Amino acid sequence: MRIEDPLIGRQLANFRIERMLGRGGMAAVYYGWDIKLERPVAIKVIDAQYRRDRTYAERFVREARAVAAWQHPNILQVHYADDEDGIYYYVMEYIHGPDLEQLMKQYAQSGERIPVEDVLRIGKATASALDYAHRKGVIHRDVKPSNIMIAEDGRVVLADFGLAMYVGEGSLGQVFGSPQYIAPEQARNSAGAVAQSDLYSLGVMLYQMLTGALPFDDPSPTALALQHVTLEPPPPRQVNPDLSLAVEAVLLRALRKSPQERYPSGKALMDALEQAIQGVAPTAPFTARPAPTQEITTPRSANGGRQVPLAEKVSRYVAAHPLPAAGQGIGQGPPPPAARQSRPDPFFWWGIGFGALLLIAGLFFALNSLVFKRGPAISEATKTQTPAGVALISTATPISRPALTSSPADPSSTTTLVQPSATAIPSTTASATSPPPTATQPAPTATAEPTSGPPPGSADGDRFELYYNDASLYFKNLSGKDRSIFPIAFERLGKDDKPLDRFDGWRWGNIYSNFRADYCMVLRIINRTDYLDPKACKNRELVYRTPTSEDSYIFWTKDKDSKEFRVLWRNKEVGRCKIAKGSCEVYLPKE
Repeated sequence: MRIEDPLIGRQLANFRIERMLGRGGMAAVYYGWDIKLERPVAIKVIDAQYRRDRTYAERFVREARAVAAWQHPNILQVHYADDEDGIYYYVMEYIHGPDLEQLMKQYAQSGERIPVEDVLRIGKATASALDYAHRKGVIHRDVKPSNIMIAEDGRVVLADFGLAMYVGEGSLGQVFGSPQYIAPEQARNSAGAVAQSDLYSLGVMLYQMLTGALPFDDPSPTALALQHVTLEPPPPRQVNPDLSLAVEAVLLRALRKSPQERYPSGKALMDALEQAIQGVAPTAPFTARPAPTQEITTPRSANGGRQVPLAEKVSRYVAAHPLPAAGQGIGQGPPPPAARQSRPDPFFWWGIGFGALLLIAGLFFALNSLVFKRGPAISEATKTQTPAGVALISTATPISRPALTSSPADPSSTTTLVQPSATAIPSTTASATSPPPTATQPAPTATAEPTSGPPPGSADGDRFELYYNDASLYFKNLSGKDRSIFPIAFERLGKDDKPLDRFDGWRWGNIYSNFRADYCMVLRIINRTDYLDPKACKNRELVYRTPTSEDSYIFWTKDKDSKEFRVLWRNKEVGRCKIAKGSCEVYLPKE
């Protein structure tokens, strides 16, 4: 018998709770819907036993509000935090993708290994997030694979600052953290956690990804914590002989017992690891080493297996876990596939037989409908699954595809609108295909109509502004009204006004099609830190895209062969912007 959760269907502020995502020792996380901005969110609610501790509950909300002011591409964005009728909660962006723990289990079960390029990418993203938090005076205290989320577009995000500790305030006394990844000083006393405690946990994760085994493991959390405090970790090359001595030295320094002997920052740790890896022969991810003469007591890893790109694993996960449409996720729903029982319950075969009867009956009525040429009935629930004008994103397309492989005009394509870029606002729903551009959505491969001389931008149109530097671009709607983002495009211009790199509005529109007044659309090149962050867009970012520096739609950065880019509306030029200027005002035709 299923126990109904009283929070399902409840609305807290602007956020409707729709279904359970998971439960930890201190809080539950729900899938929710932001009814104002019409986007999915994750809502974390403190368990009832901790609500009675008013000091802890109020601090939980206060610190969540502080984290909400942070802006970092590798930290899960907190949108809102509050309490209502004794329910303490905060609202976060929803990441559609698996966590690192789920991915590592997939690799282990299939005898495969994470490519070293992906290990470095995950490590760098996590280290960058931790360094940012440490500069803010915050220690995470629970860095572990299940708190590292991998979005469907490849973005790596550090989540769950619910156990975080402000250095100035200290701890409330509990020993927080997960025993497999806890630093020795934190295992002794939670109040002893320092920035290097988080880096120790990152070191354990790197050790696990590169060897396929944990440095310490035991069924007893107490025994496990004692191992972190008293024992030296097994040399990584005993577990994976393919590692170089240089890589082993980096991992062992990251796991030193004394915080002062570890790396001073996440960047220093990852720089050292990358240099150690780059010093190895380029023909293999690691130089082969003779098997150790000492008997190996730690389980041998699967790192000798086939390297499978992380993007392939993430793509499979996303395809198997599509997002529900708005309002369609209400209720507990079935558990995720990994959580289901391996054995069927006693009524399993009865269910199969009953399902077969329903299928036969359904086929009968479908054939009967065809014979009498009846039109399909459309329920009210179906009508409201997708808000008007919202584009759908394919969840079955591998995220590693570097560029378009088919024209968006082809309605049968499933590869037209999904690109390897990230956003802070996931799609409102999911579909096997994306809608082809219509008359109001120009195909991105089309060439703009030629113009002679400067563009005809008119102050009689709707005003928009662009702010940009070599790491980021912000596009703000100053028209005073909502506009569709689909008809707009940008092109870098080369010599003789030759169009070069192109960015189309549908890359934003597939996430959020309605460009709201006074909000900003954002492009941030991944793995950069020198983002512009203009005041005009502070807390007004509607959609993020985080392309790599090599993507073909980076149109606004400095280039010796390009001095300006142009703005297109329905494939006609309406404005030009000087790249060196760093800002630009354009007017789009009124509609």
